[in-house]
Amino acid sequence: MRKDCVINILIFKKGQSMIGRKQGTYKCKELGCNFKLSYSTNPKALIGKQIVLLYLRSKWDWQELLKVRPPKQIWIFYCRESPLHDQGIVPPSWLLRTTYNWTMTYRSDSTINAAYGAYIPGEHEIAINDTRNWAAKKTKLVAWMASNCNMQGWPRTTFVKTFSQKYLKVDMFGSCGTLSCPKGQRCQNILSRYKFYFALENSLCTEYITEKFWRNALLYGSVPIVFGAAREDYERLAPPNSFIHLSDFDSPEKLRDYLLKLDGNDTLYNQYFEWKKYGRLQMMPIGRLFLPKTFCEMAAKYLETENKLEPTVTYELPSLKMWWQRSCNKIDNVPVVDKVLNGK
Repeated sequence: MRKDCVINILIFKKGQSMIGRKQGTYKCKELGCNFKLSYSTNPKALIGKQIVLLYLRSKWDWQELLKVRPPKQIWIFYCRESPLHDQGIVPPSWLLRTTYNWTMTYRSDSTINAAYGAYIPGEHEIAINDTRNWAAKKTKLVAWMASNCNMQGWPRTTFVKTFSQKYLKVDMFGSCGTLSCPKGQRCQNILSRYKFYFALENSLCTEYITEKFWRNALLYGSVPIVFGAAREDYERLAPPNSFIHLSDFDSPEKLRDYLLKLDGNDTLYNQYFEWKKYGRLQMMPIGRLFLPKTFCEMAAKYLETENKLEPTVTYELPSLKMWWQRSCNKIDNVPVVDKVLNGK
């Protein structure tokens, strides 16, 4: 270990809730260095720190922070919400290029990856010759669960309720429905009885694929019906042939008919689980996201770039405004959604 090698990391946040990592010094054995973790929302706490993670939902005054910011200090833009709900963590335009150095988001091109889940090819979940019937013991058809029923990036709740009323019944859990799903294993037991799960994101943003897809559908054993990120994002990030995208259908009737076809044909339905023979899921809840290895990754990157850092920092991506704030879209030519919402 390098003598006296300690990277001081501040999370600009009151306490460790949600993070689950206590203040203190931790070893990075492979790096030959330690990192010292602390929490505070006092601007003076920035003094003496090499890395500062500005935590979503904390509040700060940009100019006050900039006054005490030491030269070459790294600021991390951290957000797992969509840009539509980032709660003011993007600085005003005139400070865009003098604040953040690194990103830590759900996007795969972030400096530090904070995706909700991942597909790891080559580490299969089941044997190649596994012949189980994934439709067995699934006695229900389509489920949806949500806690926010207000219109956000698109009228998601209206879509599900209208589809359920006019085309195919959807069992609705959470605040937006009439059914409850307790947290943890009990909820998993309930959702695992469904063949399909509406994994509909609240925002239509680049690579915004959350636990609705990774946990509520794939991990719990349902085929996700997805809408949020572009189909190309799902193709790149999700297990192959593991999902049904709303953009694949030119009418709600055809979506309904396809789901009923899969419901009546176990062979076709089971094809949506073939990926398990060739890879596995990796879940990334917030508790696992902030394991020591993540902070060691930050420390390693800091040591790699320490000598290259300029006293006046600039954001390393071309434009935070373009990369983040303009990464969301409006519904554009998605027939299933248009026809359900507008009755066309």
